[in-house]
Amino acid sequence: MTQIIEWANDNQGFLSLAFSVISVFIAIMALRAPYRKNLRLVISFERQMLPDKYGNYYEYKPIISLTAINLGNRQVILEQLCLFSNNRAVEYLDRPVEKWPLEPAHTASIQYDIEKLETRVELGPVLSPRGKWYGYARDSEGKTYKVRARQIEKHLKERLG
Repeated sequence: MTQIIEWANDNQGFLSLAFSVISVFIAIMALRAPYRKNLRLVISFERQMLPDKYGNYYEYKPIISLTAINLGNRQVILEQLCLFSNNRAVEYLDRPVEKWPLEPAHTASIQYDIEKLETRVELGPVLSPRGKWYGYARDSEGKTYKVRARQIEKHLKERLG
């Protein structure tokens, strides 16, 4: 140990260089922090209350909710947010396609009617109840985000076999 201390005392230029490199590395990390982009996708099963013609809530409609959460430090513009199965996007069942600008700590969410989704899976060979399902998002810079939708896979296997 004493040899290391003696060597460090004799070679002050080397230590200054090492500390300078560490300082530059920390400065670069600090400069990049405001430009960090981080998006998280969450899939959940929910029940949406539907009003009757008098405005009273009477029925619960089962839906699948896909939510994108901007956890980064800058705005992210989503060009696509949808469910994905068998390498095909499942387009919105009740909403038009649109772009979403997400500020930091904000969310964007779309809902799928479970009954309509089950009907589409039953009717067409494109969507399979045994296929892999994903929540999918693509931003304006082309970066893609995916999350596995095991809840949907389990639900479709139970309901449709």
